[in-house]
Amino acid sequence: MDSSRLSQGYLIAGIGGVVLLISLFLNWISGLTITVGAASLSTSGNAWDVFSGMDILMALVGLAAIVLTGAVTMGATIRTPANVPLILGLVGVGTIGWALGWDLENANAGIGGWLGLAGAVAIAYGGFAAARDYELVRG
Repeated sequence: MDSSRLSQGYLIAGIGGVVLLISLFLNWISGLTITVGAASLSTSGNAWDVFSGMDILMALVGLAAIVLTGAVTMGATIRTPANVPLILGLVGVGTIGWALGWDLENANAGIGGWLGLAGAVAIAYGGFAAARDYELVRG
């Protein structure tokens, strides 16, 4: 493992991927819990409970950021297009749009939604920074 290969952009994107994945297991909606006898009804839910497909896409974005960061750190030779960091940044922007829309439209947005937004911002920034660093090195 050669950490000298790891630019600040890749590091930020990888951390953003971890944060995004963790956020999927936290409450994206926080609400009231009503308990009547032995039965209880909760309006809280994590991304896996709340979404029907976007949760999987966000998990894939987070995993892509982590895998790309790990591959660069380990010096793995994988055949990818040269603009993979830029693509990661663009996918991060799409994820920002989804998470921001969710947080702004829901008055009861939970900590998971806000962490998901932070992770998506980190992935987008890290992807764009890594692409910029790649262009500087490539010349």
